Amino acid sequence: DVVDIDGAVDMASTLAVGTRVGIGVAAHASAALNITTTDQHIRFNNGSELGVIELDSDGELNIWAHGDGEPINFRSGSGVGTDVLSISTTGAVFNETGADADFRVESDTLTHALFVQGSDGNIGINTSSPAAKAHIVGAANAIALKVTNAAVDGNSADVVHIEPSNGAYVGKLLRIQSGRSDFSDSLLFLNTTAGINGTNGSYIRMQNQSSADIFRIAGAGQLTSNGGAVFNESGADVDFRVESDGNANMLFVDASTNRVGVGTAAPSYTLDVQAGAAATLNIGR
Repeated sequence: DVVDIDGAVDMASTLAVGTRVGIGVAAHASAALNITTTDQHIRFNNGSELGVIELDSDGELNIWAHGDGEPINFRSGSGVGTDVLSISTTGAVFNETGADADFRVESDTLTHALFVQGSDGNIGINTSSPAAKAHIVGAANAIALKVTNAAVDGNSADVVHIEPSNGAYVGKLLRIQSGRSDFSDSLLFLNTTAGINGTNGSYIRMQNQSSADIFRIAGAGQLTSNGGAVFNESGADVDFRVESDGNANMLFVDASTNRVGVGTAAPSYTLDVQAGAAATLNIGR
């Protein structure tokens, strides 16, 4: 049966329609409600609040809640449901209720271009199982992370700043590890420690595939090299200088003249020893 209503209708209770309804046009075979009018919008009014769904003349579908800061909530689940996405003039919030719900953004080729893991809050880029608060998986033979800033000459701002929130933190601040199967530990890491070589503070370590230190700089300035060390392998005009607590040039290699100075930065001979007024040179065996 077809009911054709022209003008206003005041219903005392409810109107039940068994199949499909058309407003301004005949009912559509694949739609429960078909509206075709000049003003194509639906208004919802509960007596105090107003919501509107509108299809404008440009074909854009607009949904809005009238009122200052009133959000539009997308919900899922039975009953009143659970907020999945809430959008208002102050911002958009996904998973406002704090459920174990993941958030995923695809690109044209990546299924997990951006992924927030609901169970622990870890964020992944190109991974569906981020193992840290920020986990980036780059493409083969490509840069995975690039950090730049707009600093100009004379600007002292950090490009990358790593700082523990706990001042008593003891652990690795930065760790670089090889993906090779024959390297079991770190290649390089920056560390804070309760004690190394009798000192407190930070240090830098470089290790081999057996987790043994190759090179280490301790917090108080101690330099340790386990194995051979070559300075200026390329043979450039670069000097080498070692200070003592009272002499700025305790040992000095002048690259431009191929001379070695002890107590001088300007050696005049292949080996030039200058020890002041009480000069003493002892050679023993």
